[in-house]
Amino acid sequence: MRLEQGKLCLCIRKAEQSFKQLFSQKHAFSEHMEKWQDDDLYDMYDHNQFVPLLDDPTGKELEQAIAYQRQLGRGFLKIDTREKLDEVLIKRFSLEECCTETMLLRNKKENIARWKDNPDVIIYDSASSDVLADLLKIDIETFASDYGEDFIRRRDARYVKKAMEIPGFHYYVAYLDGKPAGACYAYAIDGYVVMDALVVREAFRKRYVATTLMKHIASQFKEEMFLHADADDTPKEMYRKMGFETVDELYEYLKMW
Repeated sequence: MRLEQGKLCLCIRKAEQSFKQLFSQKHAFSEHMEKWQDDDLYDMYDHNQFVPLLDDPTGKELEQAIAYQRQLGRGFLKIDTREKLDEVLIKRFSLEECCTETMLLRNKKENIARWKDNPDVIIYDSASSDVLADLLKIDIETFASDYGEDFIRRRDARYVKKAMEIPGFHYYVAYLDGKPAGACYAYAIDGYVVMDALVVREAFRKRYVATTLMKHIASQFKEEMFLHADADDTPKEMYRKMGFETVDELYEYLKMW
């Protein structure tokens, strides 16, 4: 069972890395770390991180990583690792820790059959420019207060361009009562489809917009479906009830200045 779980994690990680490579390039940085970098979205943490290799980085390597980021004019250090960093390093560099869970949908056919959906929700994909304008509206309304409108515009433009160019990469916008109600994207690669960036506007919550979007994606793709949930993500328990199971974890560390 443990061997099977290990193989499953490796397959999903391969799909995750394939998606990451759409935006970021990696290069060797030091003995124990590699650097992923996106020169277009240089201020997006998830596209510009250091990844430890087999062992924890040393304190000197983290000092070098911070100096490297400062030299580039970046205001943060992001580290992604499958194992928790040593507490000494966390305290010394005042790193904020977050654990993101990879959740795989088990028994896909049986589970999606019991998901509640809303027949009044209409879903369009990213082939329409009108839909893209509504996507931007939703994201600015939801995320601009935390990340700034300029960043959201640049991020959405980058992602949508990729969705237009790459087969299997789709943005979806859900409409209810004739208005944009929610959105997400999905990307199929290496035998899996990952759904992410799911958001429902506050006025349309508790009307099954999210589950309708998820059911649409799960039904459209033949691939196995997974998603990511932060440790404090409220929908995580909802995902469990829908048949998703945690199969992997990613520890993320952030330092800002």
